[in-house]
Amino acid sequence: MTIDQSDRTPVTTPPDTGLGHPISQSADSIDRVVRLAPKWAVCALGACSLLVVSIIIWAITGTVTSSVSVSGLYLEAGALRVQTTKDATVDRVLVTLGESVTTGQDVVSLEGGGFLTSPQSGMVTSILVSAGSIMIAGKIALRVTDLSQLDTVVALVPAGMTGTAAVGLPVRMSVSSAPSGQYGYLLGTVTEISSDPYTTAEVSEKLGLQQEVVASLLGSEPGFLAIVTLDSEPSTVSQYRWSIGQGPPFPITQGVPIAVEIDVSEQRPIQVVFSG
Repeated sequence: MTIDQSDRTPVTTPPDTGLGHPISQSADSIDRVVRLAPKWAVCALGACSLLVVSIIIWAITGTVTSSVSVSGLYLEAGALRVQTTKDATVDRVLVTLGESVTTGQDVVSLEGGGFLTSPQSGMVTSILVSAGSIMIAGKIALRVTDLSQLDTVVALVPAGMTGTAAVGLPVRMSVSSAPSGQYGYLLGTVTEISSDPYTTAEVSEKLGLQQEVVASLLGSEPGFLAIVTLDSEPSTVSQYRWSIGQGPPFPITQGVPIAVEIDVSEQRPIQVVFSG
């Protein structure tokens, strides 16, 4: 049998470039590759896309807060002392912490007769004696606080931070007697700041505290005296607002050390990245 060579169609073989033969890029072949991709890879790609979108939204709409941390001291604005005018021994304390009392009410009985009475109506916010305590003249037995007066926190801002703290800035405070991990932060606002630095002696005179106490709590270096007014919240035991729930189940007392964080600025995250 003879084959007619003129009827055969010549086959053209592409030159061998060493890279193998190219894959057809038709729509069907691409779709086949996508369908063969593992499902976890598709899910991972979707998750990454969602993360990128979330970051972009946060960068545009979120906020980054800058703050300065200084030492502070709690002051009970409406607190009055109950103290003795002569040496005496306590027979019995007649009230409990957090109890409401009225002006002239007996709060401590003394051995041999006699009583210490409340100088005003308010809440018993601290008790410093117990049965058998020996008191010398002028010693404080307890404090009664008029809760209608807002308490304050004083802080000493280092002189090097001139212009950093200003009236109206929000403040978060960690109270030493009420751990922030459990009760959150006490909240307030800077309502006053001195125009000139105060020395330790000037701060102690203004607050009516011993100079050694001021130096140990606020530092011995001169600084600007900042007054922080607390945010009122009558539903809490302390009568003030906390970042978590109701705050501690007890009032904050005079002289408690406070770690003060003053929010000095808020920016969008994208402004921080592209500050120029």
